[in-house]
Amino acid sequence: MEGAMKHNTPTSSDRVENSEQEKTRILLVTDEIGPEYALPGVKEETLCSRLQFHLVDLKSNKVHLRYTPSLLRYTVVTSAVAIDNSVYLFGGRHYIAESEIESESQKLDLLRSLHHDTVFIGASRYDLTSDQSQMNVWCPAPVPTKNLNNPVFVSLGDKIYGFGKNYLEPEVLDPTSAQSKSLDLPSELVGCKVSRNAVTDPSKSRILVHVSDGRLPSPSIYAFSPNDDSTGGSWECIAVDFQDWTNAAAVVDNVIYFYKPSFPDFVRAFDLASGAWLKIRWKSKFKKVRRMNRNRSFVAMIRLGNKILCFAALKLIPEAGYSSTKVDLFKFRVEQSGKTIIVNALESYSYVLPDTRQVREFLPL
Repeated sequence: MEGAMKHNTPTSSDRVENSEQEKTRILLVTDEIGPEYALPGVKEETLCSRLQFHLVDLKSNKVHLRYTPSLLRYTVVTSAVAIDNSVYLFGGRHYIAESEIESESQKLDLLRSLHHDTVFIGASRYDLTSDQSQMNVWCPAPVPTKNLNNPVFVSLGDKIYGFGKNYLEPEVLDPTSAQSKSLDLPSELVGCKVSRNAVTDPSKSRILVHVSDGRLPSPSIYAFSPNDDSTGGSWECIAVDFQDWTNAAAVVDNVIYFYKPSFPDFVRAFDLASGAWLKIRWKSKFKKVRRMNRNRSFVAMIRLGNKILCFAALKLIPEAGYSSTKVDLFKFRVEQSGKTIIVNALESYSYVLPDTRQVREFLPL
């Protein structure tokens, strides 16, 4: 009938995205500025730097410094994921080789020393549900991965997925059963290189990875969808000749968003269904923010749920011979209207982290 009102039926991804509770806490994994620490009992000189963990509460607009005990990082590569209220940290080595230490007792002394700090060697886990007044400790993580120097770890559901350091070597880790399993690859992906960042797409229960070289004619985006028991899954090519992958990326409603370091857009949006780039239109601006990209290094895009994304930017602040790091967070909502993404600026936040060299991870909780 002419003039009748039309009602759009929401898709399953719309229902998942709209029903998803917005996350309001972000755990920052940071490198502390300070001396490097020698490992006692180790013959070869090996130095550790200290990791600190700070919790940002967007709801109260507060940062809780040193929210968990620190760790001494025995590696130059660290990767972190969060599952519910548990944080898993990867990097370093499973053990210190016998050729490097005097005896097994020296190894035990090593783990107990360093002013009672936890030495992070391998994989560690921290339970955020514990009473913080009791100062819970980091524990060895029950995930027997072989690729501890693997920077590409993400969580989906109650599992952790790794995709290799330089080349695509996928595996699934189950913290509840303390088991890991290598995942099969289709022939065209064998020998391919993998980019630093993998992006989860919870609305479709899949993980997006950017791969290149090997047998592929051009860099491409592949989606890995785990099967029901998470022991395997399927791979699907969803974009070819894709050169624009960055570490600051997130997926909302089948659209992948990237940070764009130029005015006025600041964000790019690629429709995974149509394979086309979408136009960006900012409907509002952040209050008291004149130039978002001035003197800031944008390092992450955080998916908070309910169609809300968050830019994370860093700026070093010199103070009395040391440096503090200023963390700026810009929260915004995205909505698709045809071939255009409508962006609504919501809130911006600024926090100063004293004696901090770098923020390695931003984990929404």
